[in-house]
Amino acid sequence: MTILVVDDEPLLRRLLRSMLERGGFQVDEAQDGLDALAKIQTKVPDLLIVDYMMPKMDGPDTCRAVRCHEQAAHVPVIMLSARTDDRSAQHSLDAGATLCLQKPLGFRDLVGSVERLLQHREFASAALAISAD
Repeated sequence: MTILVVDDEPLLRRLLRSMLERGGFQVDEAQDGLDALAKIQTKVPDLLIVDYMMPKMDGPDTCRAVRCHEQAAHVPVIMLSARTDDRSAQHSLDAGATLCLQKPLGFRDLVGSVERLLQHREFASAALAISAD
């Protein structure tokens, strides 16, 4: 499974990469929303982790753009934010995020959330395949 980590902070991207790789995932990185959309054109990841606040294209705008992308519209998106207000989380969900997590984030929270979303996605795909038969 490939995870695309989208964050403008190189140190945080490296930290997330390290945790996810330790959890058994392949990781690609994008420095902002525009970079993420360019990467999705060549390879659609299994899940995106997107920072809420970024220059050029913030997390909610990135999420909306992903939801409009034909091949990536179904990909789960975890929005990460240091903000603690409910408005930011609701804004993220309204933009199409699957789950919102607050920074700082520990290994178990991150990897556990990713695993649950990917398992749910696989279960939903299998159910659709069965109903199509």
